[in-house]
Amino acid sequence: MDTDKAEAPYIVVRMTGGQIEDDDSPQTVDFSLIVCAYDTGLDREGWQDVANIKEDIIQRVCKAPYFGGA
Repeated sequence: MDTDKAEAPYIVVRMTGGQIEDDDSPQTVDFSLIVCAYDTGLDREGWQDVANIKEDIIQRVCKAPYFGGA
């Protein structure tokens, strides 16, 4: 079995920075996302899966940009 195919789709999250302004402020975090999908079709439309995953993430962040206790 092709291991890339078996593991996809997946998202790699990499924290690139962040800070806490002061003791009373929430922590801000900068991060990047790498979205991977695997498509065996001859039409090479796997990019649509990546675009849909990205759109779902953007919609969630726009709806609720804070999480945890913030």
